[in-house]
Amino acid sequence: MDEQTLSGVEGPDGRAGTASEAAAEPVAVEGSRAAMVVGEMVTVNQASIGEARATELTLNEGGIARAYAGVIHVTDGGIGIAQADSISLSDSGAGVVLAQRADLSQSSVLLLAARQVSGDVRVLFDLRAGAALGLAFGLTLVAFRLLFGRGTRNGG
Repeated sequence: MDEQTLSGVEGPDGRAGTASEAAAEPVAVEGSRAAMVVGEMVTVNQASIGEARATELTLNEGGIARAYAGVIHVTDGGIGIAQADSISLSDSGAGVVLAQRADLSQSSVLLLAARQVSGDVRVLFDLRAGAALGLAFGLTLVAFRLLFGRGTRNGG
């Protein structure tokens, strides 16, 4: 099967593209922007995507706001939210990573929830720290409401 190239919403020259959504296999997005990309094998090179859904997703020097795939590979790129069975990040960053397996090399992740983690990664919150932070926030909120009430009482 020949690879199909998605022009995206805006190309590198600023000219409007032909599509913002694709559902072909395989799909390549290069030097453009797209709202959504869907395909079996999706490759993104120096492009930005709002949402990507794929069986296998590869991102090189680009960004994706939300990525949902069986396998995600990222090199020199960034993902806001990634959900995958397996994810590998190399010299990359991510906001939230939810995965069965995460292989991270010189990468940063804000919140990581994975069953198996390997590699050199800087994680701000892992699953336990995130749960502890959520519990502390919830207890603080309850204490605040008990101390200061919920507003005026008895219609006063």
